[in-house]
Amino acid sequence: MGVPFVFIISLIVAAAVVLFAVYAIRNFNCRQEQVLINTFIFDLKQEVEKAYYTTIGSQVTFSGTLPIEGCSNIKLICFAFPDKQKNNAGISEDVWFEISQYKGQNVQLFLYPASALKDVGVQQAYNVRLLNVTQNPTCIQNKGSIELLFKNEGDYVLVEK
Repeated sequence: MGVPFVFIISLIVAAAVVLFAVYAIRNFNCRQEQVLINTFIFDLKQEVEKAYYTTIGSQVTFSGTLPIEGCSNIKLICFAFPDKQKNNAGISEDVWFEISQYKGQNVQLFLYPASALKDVGVQQAYNVRLLNVTQNPTCIQNKGSIELLFKNEGDYVLVEK
């Protein structure tokens, strides 16, 4: 075997190591976003429960963080009831179409768009019991940091922006 052959093999092995490293780093970043999203959902559910068990009329503020770029490019967080009529003219038909795909399922929280969640491996819709909205759907623009106000209405917790 000559020196050129060994040199070529070395270059191929080095390129394979670099490609694997890039793939692994991207995968780690996606897993980090998965953890951020799941933590956001868990914390939000906890705050809704907390608001429900306070006195009627009480308000609880929720602050959370969601990734805005990278593997998951979440644009909107929507609270909605897919089985009920849409009564918010400010929401696009594309958003309502994705939400309405969940008719018959017990889900009220939606991350939009669904295509942004494929690489991260999280679901688009979640059940948040005891929750209600005045406008169906109520959507909040994701700017990385989300702040919501939950108000105890007795039988349910109302989402206020």
